[in-house]
Amino acid sequence: MSRYIILPNGRETTFTLLELACRHCGQFNYHSGVLDKYQDVREELNEPMSPTSGCRCLAHNTNVGGKASSFHISDVIPKEHAGRTGCMAIDTATPSPMYMGRLFACLWKHGFTVGINFQKRFLHADQRKMIGWEQTTFPY
Repeated sequence: MSRYIILPNGRETTFTLLELACRHCGQFNYHSGVLDKYQDVREELNEPMSPTSGCRCLAHNTNVGGKASSFHISDVIPKEHAGRTGCMAIDTATPSPMYMGRLFACLWKHGFTVGINFQKRFLHADQRKMIGWEQTTFPY
C-alpha cells in the first residue's frame, strides 16, 4: 500500500494525507480535479513542494482565522460557491524568492488563482476557475 494519495482516477500523487488532510480532524475531501492539477504542478516544477494547509473543517478554519468563504473549507461549503464539492485550496511554503517565482508561474499556468504572502513565505493556490470564478492573484 502506498503512503502517497491515490486519486479516484488511479493516479498516484507525491503528496500524503498528513500534508493535505485537515490538521484538526483529518478530514480529506477535495473538489474533483484539484489534486490532479496540484500534482501536475509538482511534476512540471520538478522540485520539492511543502504543502502547509489543505483541507480545513469549518472549526479548524475558524481557529486559524480563515475567512468564512475560504476555499480551504471542505465540510460546509459556502453558498456563494455553487457547484463546489470540497476543498479547492492548498497553501505551499516558499523557502526563497526564486522558488516562489517558479512556483507562482507553474501554478498560474495550471489555472490556479494565487495568493502571495511574502511575510510568511507561502503561496495560496485555489481552483476557483473550476466553479466559474475568474482566475486572479492577490496579497494573502
